[in-house]
Amino acid sequence: MRPIRLEFSGLHSYRTRQIINFEELGAAGLFGIFGPTGSGKSSILDAMTLALYGNVERAAWGTRGIINQNENYLEVSFEFELGSNRYVVERRYQKDPSDPDRARAKYARLWKISYSGDVEEVVASGVSDTNAALERLLGLKQDEFSRAVVLPQGKFDQFLKLTGSERARMLEHIFCLERFGEELTNKARKVSIDCAAQLDNIEAEKRGLGDCSAEAEVAAKQRLAENEKWLQQLEVQYDVLDKRYREAEQLCELYEEKAKMILQKRELDEQKKGMENILHTLNRAEKVEPMRNLMEREKEISEELRLLEEKLAQEKRRLAQTKVELTEAEEALAAATRRKEEELPELIKRQERLQEALAKGAELEKLQTEKERIALELEELRNRLGQLKKARENQYKRLEMINKSYRKLNEQRQKLYVNLAEKEKIRVALQVLAQLESREKLFYEARDEYRERQKKSEKCWQQLVQKIREVLPKTVLEPSTDIAALASEQVRAAERNLTETDKAYQRALVQDRVKVLAQELKEGEPCPVCGSREHPAPAIEPAIELEQAQQALKDAGTRLQMLRRWQENVLQMWTSWQSAWEETKRSKERVEKLAKELEAAQQEFNEVRGDYERSYLQKRYRELERLEGELFEINKRNGAIDEERQEVEAQIRELEGEIQSMELKSVALENQLEGLTAQIKQLVRRLDETTGGIDPEKSLRETIKKIEALQQELKLAEERVRKIRDCYRQLESKVLIVNSKIETLQGEVSDIRYRLEKGITAAGFASIEEARAAMLDGEKREELRKRLESYRVEYETVNAQLKRLELAISGRAFNREEFENLKVKIKEIADELKQAREAVAVSREKLKELMQKKKRWNELEEQAAKIKQRKSLAEELSKLLQGRRFVQFLAEEHLKDMTVDASIRLGKLTGQRYALELGEGCEFVMRDDYNGGRRRPVTSLSGGETFLTSLALALALSSKIQLRGQYPLGFFFLDEGFGTLDEEKLELVVSTLEKLHNPERVVGVISHVRELRERLPLYLEVLPATEDGKGSEVRMVKN
Repeated sequence: MRPIRLEFSGLHSYRTRQIINFEELGAAGLFGIFGPTGSGKSSILDAMTLALYGNVERAAWGTRGIINQNENYLEVSFEFELGSNRYVVERRYQKDPSDPDRARAKYARLWKISYSGDVEEVVASGVSDTNAALERLLGLKQDEFSRAVVLPQGKFDQFLKLTGSERARMLEHIFCLERFGEELTNKARKVSIDCAAQLDNIEAEKRGLGDCSAEAEVAAKQRLAENEKWLQQLEVQYDVLDKRYREAEQLCELYEEKAKMILQKRELDEQKKGMENILHTLNRAEKVEPMRNLMEREKEISEELRLLEEKLAQEKRRLAQTKVELTEAEEALAAATRRKEEELPELIKRQERLQEALAKGAELEKLQTEKERIALELEELRNRLGQLKKARENQYKRLEMINKSYRKLNEQRQKLYVNLAEKEKIRVALQVLAQLESREKLFYEARDEYRERQKKSEKCWQQLVQKIREVLPKTVLEPSTDIAALASEQVRAAERNLTETDKAYQRALVQDRVKVLAQELKEGEPCPVCGSREHPAPAIEPAIELEQAQQALKDAGTRLQMLRRWQENVLQMWTSWQSAWEETKRSKERVEKLAKELEAAQQEFNEVRGDYERSYLQKRYRELERLEGELFEINKRNGAIDEERQEVEAQIRELEGEIQSMELKSVALENQLEGLTAQIKQLVRRLDETTGGIDPEKSLRETIKKIEALQQELKLAEERVRKIRDCYRQLESKVLIVNSKIETLQGEVSDIRYRLEKGITAAGFASIEEARAAMLDGEKREELRKRLESYRVEYETVNAQLKRLELAISGRAFNREEFENLKVKIKEIADELKQAREAVAVSREKLKELMQKKKRWNELEEQAAKIKQRKSLAEELSKLLQGRRFVQFLAEEHLKDMTVDASIRLGKLTGQRYALELGEGCEFVMRDDYNGGRRRPVTSLSGGETFLTSLALALALSSKIQLRGQYPLGFFFLDEGFGTLDEEKLELVVSTLEKLHNPERVVGVISHVRELRERLPLYLEVLPATEDGKGSEVRMVKN
């Protein structure tokens, strides 16, 4: 892992956004972070852990009190590189209004980005998902990350000088070894107790199995052999008898079937006369069928003629009665006319004279006004009458159009026909088809899901095989292979290789020191090791180069780390493949189940669909629904047209009545207008005449009454004559129409009867009634045809069956008594055979049960041996774990690994002069290879030597912790912890740190020592917060 860019604001003493570009800062491989105590140097590391893990290690509950007291929000963004991929994680926190110290996570997201900064993929969103994704990518927990990234130099100075027991306790805490103490001891005791309980259960189960000895097995096998021999003998006897019985049974069935056929033939012979009668009846019906329409038409016309003749007689009676009424009305009208002609002129003259006498000129003016009014009214009446006649004409035209539409719709209705039985059959088939299509959809979805899961399983297996062959290219893998054991064996082999390589490195290191001493020996001078002045056999060139051994040790450690990551990946892939394989198996079972259901649905559909194809069903059903809908619409329109026709006819009748009334009123007005004209003329002539002493008013009233009586009598007589005359004309018209229809129908019926008599005679019938009696409807004729055909087929079938049976019997005799005896005998053999088979089954089951018990006995013996061994190991382990000895052992092993690694690093830092070893009491010992490998305690080290040794230990611990992660950490921060540095120590620190630099690692030094800051090429200066509320700030400085 390599840091790229860190941005944060609102964290601890920082308020505004701070940006740290690690690519620029770490370009030289070494940089510093400087600032006074409390300025915010450690907050930079807090920003990293907060971005990666969502927690600050030194804060209560991880986030409490981390937001600046003058800010409401905290934001952090960290860009880093893992392998060849780059990621950015962003988080945002907000103060809780009810608790200012509480920071609530509002936002968290992890992106995978390109090197240009473009987002390629959103890896995780949300706090929990982001935390899980980051921990999965890094492979380190937060405490492991903190210990690997931040190396507290001062604490390792103390660690270097601690006693063995104190150093072991410190390592227990660093590597969390406490769980291997009392907790592991309790687990070992529990395993021992569980093993004892399992052994008791095994003994109880063995007692319950009973006798499982070899003698019991032999006896069971012998009983099975005897029963199988008995069964074989009975099966031979049964086969012989069964063959005889089947032949006799077949002959019996043939004789019984022959008897049935003979009886059936007799019954058919008895029915022959009836069938001949039916044939005769059917032939007569077939002969008369061509004349059916003529006879039905003749019947219809005869009935219609009868009704018309009755109607004609009725209309003639009404006509005669109306003629008498017309004569009487005309006579009454003539009498009224005569009286009017005789009396009215004189009365009018008298009235005029009286009016002239009474009204004189005023009366004349009044009459003229009345004349004008009547003329105007007459004009209006004539206009209204014209409108009414026009409206009547329009209504007649509308009625004709309605009748035409009605006839057209009836023609359309006759063309439409809907078979309701066919529609119901298709509807049922469509319901079954819907179920079939639903089953098909489920089946195809399940089949596609099965194929996808099968592909996924195969892909997981291929990925697993590919991953394994990265390390084991020639290994042949099967699904049954124990992948976990295979991977574990490779890791154990790498661990053994690392141990052997370390031993080889130690031997090479000793040989190299010996070589240096041998080269420094001079003849006559004492040896610094043994003191001898003679050197007869100085050391030769070492067989193994030190650098070669050192590189081999590094390669072995790298391979072990790689194999551990490989093992983890292989186990994850193996688990994924097993899960995918189980899903594929369940999916296949579901597909098979759905296939059976689909087959049943298809069979049901084939049974109900009839002759229709699947694609035609829906089309035919829609067509029937359309026809039914069209028929419904036609009936609906017919009803509407019928209502409209009735409405138009009512309107026509209303107009006819109103027109007649208007015409009568018009005639009356015309007559009245003529009378007024005459009166006015007479009144003018008599204006100068005198009245002769008569009371004009009284006389005028009497005269007017007489005139009105005459006029009213004449008007009523005329109205009555007109009405009766109209009625007479209408009756005459009806009589003529009925006569015309009767004549037409009589001609038609005569022609039909002539044709019928001719056809009936040709068909052999004596009369129309006889022919009509011989008629049968279509269904009846079809029924008779079917009966005749059924009789014919059955008769032919019976004859054919009798011939077949005679051929099958072939003259063989059948004895019922022998057949029954054979049946009894074979039943006895079958019962005995059943007993034998049951005996064999019981023997086999007992033998099988005995073998299973014996197998279970052996399994229990093996389990008991394993459990006893496990119990023994648990008891032994429990003894070994007493007194924290195992925890101390683990701490010592970790310490040994650290010492080897620290020694290698110390050698690099000191030009292979110093090496670090462990003494007998696990105390650190410094070995000076420049002084003949002389050893001295670490308490005697100078300040510079202590710095170098503690730095090597810190680097070794960081490297050991990083082994747990997937990617090596490409940076760490060294918290040097010095108070002050003199010139000599400063030079040592700077030169040592420069040696740590390599292209794959960046080193950051956290300090507040000014002298160290001036020696580094690039550093971050942390400016503390001020009293005016300004927060801490970070700036990059170059020397």
